[in-house]
Amino acid sequence: MPAAKGQVHTPDTQLASPADSTTVEVPRSIEHIAPIADLIASRPSGALTRLQELELMHHYVTRTAETTTHGEEDIDIWRIAIPHEAAQHEFLMDGLLAVTALHVAHLRPSKSEMYAAAAMYYQNRGLRHYQPALLDITDDNCRAMFAFGMILSTITLAVANGAPDGPNNSARNTVITMFHLVRGNTMVVVDQSQQALLSSAFGPIFTLFDRRVDSAVPEDVTHNLDLLRQRVHASAADTEPGRRRMFISAVDCLEQDFRKVDRGKSLSAVMGWPVVIDHAMIDLLAQQDPIVQLIFATYGVLLLCVHDVWYGKDFGLRLIRQMSESLHSLGPEWVPWTAWAREKAALIESSAIKPG
Repeated sequence: MPAAKGQVHTPDTQLASPADSTTVEVPRSIEHIAPIADLIASRPSGALTRLQELELMHHYVTRTAETTTHGEEDIDIWRIAIPHEAAQHEFLMDGLLAVTALHVAHLRPSKSEMYAAAAMYYQNRGLRHYQPALLDITDDNCRAMFAFGMILSTITLAVANGAPDGPNNSARNTVITMFHLVRGNTMVVVDQSQQALLSSAFGPIFTLFDRRVDSAVPEDVTHNLDLLRQRVHASAADTEPGRRRMFISAVDCLEQDFRKVDRGKSLSAVMGWPVVIDHAMIDLLAQQDPIVQLIFATYGVLLLCVHDVWYGKDFGLRLIRQMSESLHSLGPEWVPWTAWAREKAALIESSAIKPG
């Protein structure tokens, strides 16, 4: 990932330190992690046995790690470098156990309740040590901190997809949560330890996020992105100074990410966009700004590229549906503008792909 663009959240939330019960400050964006646990809070919780933990780690290395990679360029990061860091930082080990438990819960429906409960247990235990560590980022722990932030983003998607839509689990809220996890937490680590990360085994991830890809995208993608730019320009008279430039930049970044997923499906390909867009875009999404919602409906099409991956199941469909419904409620003139995204979603639904 590149260095954060825009403003990083400043600490204004307090948390009791598990070590000595003194008060420490953690970034405001930690508040956005709470809904993840709330979604499965009604399920029983508890740690697994040591043998079950070893089974999860074997599953992570042999199966889960492959679902988060872009390809050969970063497979060793997920399969080797991250487990190596986890052996030295318990909060990251808990993160790996949590995300793998969610993957196993997806693959073994008969045991999904047990593994979902285990995922919540390990996630919460990891967070208790990760939160205070955000106040003391060093060259020794920055790789583990960075990896834990990426894993939290995966958990956010996976848990949201496993719960029904509702006020606390809308696609809009999940996007906002992911943004704050990446920009408010992971990018805090990047800002403070970028050189140490770049020179480490994690360096290729930053290359993937920074690299411009020249491969072509499908003609319908190019056509509809051009239409989206035209809609942005047409609305410029009604927007504040600077917004048009911000919107066009977001669309341009979307086009680059469409080029990346055309070369390979991965979490980094679809998570790159929330990293680079302006922070104000998320604020406007929360305020249901029409143009921003239209741009996010297009982001939903990008998310369809990972619909057949376990953590991405249905999320793109839900985002397209919710953005479209919100826009349509403003008037019939918005219906044609969401048609392409809805058509792409309908194709996915009709194919009934089972994520793995």
